[in-house]
Amino acid sequence: MYLKQITIKGVTRLYFYESFYENKKTNSRPVESLGRLDELQKCYEDPIAHFKQVAALRNAEKKEQMNRSIHIALSERLEPGECNLKNVGYGILKQLYRDLELDKFWNWKSKGRQFLYSPDQIFRLLLFGRVLYPASKKRTYDNRGIFFEGFDGFSLDAVYSSEW
Repeated sequence: MYLKQITIKGVTRLYFYESFYENKKTNSRPVESLGRLDELQKCYEDPIAHFKQVAALRNAEKKEQMNRSIHIALSERLEPGECNLKNVGYGILKQLYRDLELDKFWNWKSKGRQFLYSPDQIFRLLLFGRVLYPASKKRTYDNRGIFFEGFDGFSLDAVYSSEW
């Protein structure tokens, strides 16, 4: 992240920009607009130096987050009946789901309609569950906890108790 000054029609504005690599090219995009330089000079003695420091701090925080480590206690044991099994393989299916823009399709179809539950979320659960663990709809619902993604936005009790 870096500070960029852009002057249009005699008015200088400050922006935070970030660089990124895409299609074998380096590009940059605005992250945050900070405002007009003349207005920022009322709040800060030297706004350019101040916001350069802010950008450096944000870069340091981002770099620190990238270098985090996870500690796993290998001596811990699972309690009887405890199930911590999660399926990571659905990440590929989730990416395909996004690439096919099925989430946008379901959101478009449900726009302006009153649904008790999200059709997108139900379809995702059925799709991921049926591909990875073929079973009935009820069994797929019962096994929804094996995904890292939370499918807790709906319950069968509410469906069976609601009036159609």
